[in-house]
Amino acid sequence: MTPPPFCEPPAMRPQRKFSDSISFKILFIALLTLVLLIPNLIIYNAVDDREDRRLQAIDEIGQQWSRQQSLAGPQLVIPYRTHSRKDSIGYVTILPASLNVTADLQSQFLRRGIFEDLVYTGAIEMTGEFDLTSLLPTNIAIADLITDNAAITVDITDLRGIEKLSDIHLGDNDYEFSGCHDEDVFYFDGEVAGAYLSANVNLDSLTGKKAVPYSLSMSLRGSHSLSVAPVGKSTSIIITGDCDTPSFNGMSLPSDREITDKDFRAEWNISAINRDYPQVYTTDNSEAISNSKISVNLLMPVDRYQKTERAIKYAVLVIILTFIGVLFAETMMRHKIYVFQYLLIGLALILFYSLLLALSEHMTFGLSYLIAAIMTITLVGGYMTGVLRNTRVGSVIALLLAVIYGYIFILLNLETYALLAGSIGLFIALAAIMYASLKMDWKTAA
Repeated sequence: MTPPPFCEPPAMRPQRKFSDSISFKILFIALLTLVLLIPNLIIYNAVDDREDRRLQAIDEIGQQWSRQQSLAGPQLVIPYRTHSRKDSIGYVTILPASLNVTADLQSQFLRRGIFEDLVYTGAIEMTGEFDLTSLLPTNIAIADLITDNAAITVDITDLRGIEKLSDIHLGDNDYEFSGCHDEDVFYFDGEVAGAYLSANVNLDSLTGKKAVPYSLSMSLRGSHSLSVAPVGKSTSIIITGDCDTPSFNGMSLPSDREITDKDFRAEWNISAINRDYPQVYTTDNSEAISNSKISVNLLMPVDRYQKTERAIKYAVLVIILTFIGVLFAETMMRHKIYVFQYLLIGLALILFYSLLLALSEHMTFGLSYLIAAIMTITLVGGYMTGVLRNTRVGSVIALLLAVIYGYIFILLNLETYALLAGSIGLFIALAAIMYASLKMDWKTAA
């Protein structure tokens, strides 16, 4: 019997460890991305802490210099007998028939540590007329008015900011102001509520007159914004200053403005029709008057912390896209990249945000972003060149990071179209990844 011919057994394909498979790397990348959110969250909280420290420094500067200033007045306050009860006294407030306000603001920066705030000294003048015949349509009898014990008041946020104050000229007489506070003084949005200037006036010789002129002037210190209430039946407000980045807020915007690289000029012309409180009243209208103010902010809001927070929110996207690029490079080069090396790359990407936060406190956000991005791109690109021992692949990874950081920077500076640009960018990124995956040998890599 002839023995069967000898056949060599087929070569056994070596079994690949699961830790070397692309499936493991994908699972690891997903897990590592989640783990990297922990240091990312720590940096995010650090941004909030630095923002709180900045606000605290600004508050300290405001306490020592003066806070945001807000003016409302002048207002004539006249007591009268109500006859509802014996010796009962009420108060009627008359707002000016015309109010003309001019303010010239000279600004400077004050620093507290690495933080700074813009403060100003303003030369302010108020002129106009009171119409005392405006009392006639009310149900208050002229005989009931206690005209020899009236007061003229000007609401102001922070009395500490007054450097110089003239007497108020009313009719033919001058009256001296004194600083006063209401019984309940409180802080609201950084402003002191309840402070005002008051001067006792005698209206015996002025009652019933249609045009009673007034004027006053002051030198006022404040912090980065000035607000004025248009309490006149017709109000004209002109504010000038040496700031080149003013912003305008409040009930209405300027009817005319001019901003140059050295100074600005803004003008408002407001009628009583535009407001929701009358010229003569016996009830409390302080909230309505406050809501009618116009404001000039001399300093654009500091957005470095807001932009850094927004950049941190894109960290997951940066990490995932970079890891995908590294994974493709590892698969196509058939050069193993170890788990620890992925971790180092991820930490370098997270360190970008710490660099961005630290640098932005000492220079503009755009320059900080550029320097932090260059440092991170150079670190990751150089490291990949050393790991894969291939300069071309390392340069491609660096180019990929540059595109990602450039794309994120564009999103940070977009407002209206940020969602649209972000969606289109993600679509392009996904399409590129899908196309690149077609070039991979998944059977070998699996």
